[in-house]
Amino acid sequence: MSQDVPDCQISKRLVDFSIKKFASRDFPCDVESHALKLILNSLGLMLAGSTFDISKDVISLYEEKKLINDSNNISIIGFSKKASTIISAKINSILANQTEFDETSMTALVHPSSIILSTALALGEEYNASGADVFYSYCIGIEIFVRLGAAFRDDHLYGFYNPTVVGPLASSITAGLLMGLDKKSF
Repeated sequence: MSQDVPDCQISKRLVDFSIKKFASRDFPCDVESHALKLILNSLGLMLAGSTFDISKDVISLYEEKKLINDSNNISIIGFSKKASTIISAKINSILANQTEFDETSMTALVHPSSIILSTALALGEEYNASGADVFYSYCIGIEIFVRLGAAFRDDHLYGFYNPTVVGPLASSITAGLLMGLDKKSF
């Protein structure tokens, strides 16, 4: 027996907003400037994180499991190795978190760049996206992450960790934009 799927107006609104904003590239200059600083900060953190012994252990673990090998094509920051899109995004996010110096949105109590930038870089590389597409998908992913994080700001009091609640949705939007998904595909 099949059940009717409820009308998901919030999801539709997020997708509509994301697609329109991505197409228009209409961001205030101060937002773009701040986003560039966050990207540079996160890239620096990924590079710094790549020097930690535990990061090298993560690489070794993925190599042992044959998830990093010559057949992969997505970059891992700070290493001359490549992985699949999802493994590269995961490792780059781990690298960005090693120093615990990633930015924090006090509005939402989240630090979104490690997740969103890792997603944008991996999908951007896989889909041969322009730098502008990677940048604007990142900006939209951050905005969604922070706005949803703010809506669920106090959920940590009830046992939920905000980045794990809103991160997958925000990174999915980022990925979908770079993949060129339309409303129906989202």
